[in-house]
Amino acid sequence: MPSVNTYQRDPYVKCKYYRKESSTDIKCLGVCGTHTINTFVTKADKKEYKADFCNGYMWNCPLYIALEVDHGETE
Repeated sequence: MPSVNTYQRDPYVKCKYYRKESSTDIKCLGVCGTHTINTFVTKADKKEYKADFCNGYMWNCPLYIALEVDHGETE
């Protein structure tokens, strides 16, 4: 039986494009469609990415940059 991802929202995430996450996925606002899913090999990889970008320097996140350009919020 395939595993089922259970997604929850972390209310402490600072990024405005973050939507929800599972143990190895982070769902953000979609570039095309409803969500863009970042899937990580391990929970530790996801945790490090989340600390660096979702709760840290989000303006350095490639997805954040793409969404800023897509929404016309860059200079």
